[in-house]
Amino acid sequence: TPVGCFLSANPSLARILGFNSAEELFDHFQDIGKQHYLNPEDRETFRRIMETDGETSDFEVQLRKRDGSRIWASIKARAIMDETGKIHHFEGLLEDITERKDAEKALRESEERYRTILNEMSEGYHEVDLAGNFTFFNEAFLNLFGYSSDEMMGTNFSRYAADEAIAKR
Repeated sequence: TPVGCFLSANPSLARILGFNSAEELFDHFQDIGKQHYLNPEDRETFRRIMETDGETSDFEVQLRKRDGSRIWASIKARAIMDETGKIHHFEGLLEDITERKDAEKALRESEERYRTILNEMSEGYHEVDLAGNFTFFNEAFLNLFGYSSDEMMGTNFSRYAADEAIAKR
């Protein structure tokens, strides 16, 4: 509901949130915004979206399970109005996307380590796409040629290479 109570829940939702039944879920959560959302402001954002748009198809949020552990969820929901046009409750689907979010985080951290290593190397390093346009280079590479990142990004390596090197390509 807009005030933060569950009206109904299927066994799958109860299980995702760490409960044995929907009844346990109802008994536990008296204020969804404070007890369930890791960041209570996210609940307010959800409510504002429902009030203005009447629905959301991919609201990603961190939620607290029964045992206090955290999960990432994607919520697809719509507002159900009463006879006066006021929001009576929300109905929707909740998908546990924790594995995806954890994988995205691990990938970001891996890419950050990769970039850090490349930027700390004293050797020049660069990457180009299939057309030969620069897509990445480290500081040593820029220093070697004396160009700024803005000057080189997206330009073709042939602009900087000797004619003999281009012919061998």
